[in-house]
Amino acid sequence: MKLTVSPNAVTSIRVDGKIKSIEQVSDAFGYIFCYLLIVVAFATLNNAMGLDFTTGVTASVACIGNVGPGFGDVGSMCNYAAFPPLLKVSSMLEMMIGRLEIFPVLYLVRSIRRK
Repeated sequence: MKLTVSPNAVTSIRVDGKIKSIEQVSDAFGYIFCYLLIVVAFATLNNAMGLDFTTGVTASVACIGNVGPGFGDVGSMCNYAAFPPLLKVSSMLEMMIGRLEIFPVLYLVRSIRRK
């Protein structure tokens, strides 16, 4: 917001009173972007395979965050048992990505692809 009002201003990002470098800020934005991209990709797969919007999106968020229930058909009184086998496998993959962290998984995929 500050840069919109004063585009030539030189500002610094502070967290806990310590100035963060532009690389650290870029890394944080990269992590957030990758996280949201993975959520959207798996939510799109869930919805394409027949789940309603609420169930598909919250199942994706619950799987990558490893938090358990979502809303809709994966709420606190339901589970993932009614999912087709392909969605169960994709949910397990998303859970592993969320559990192992995103960047190490992306590095692994990138190194496998180069060989």
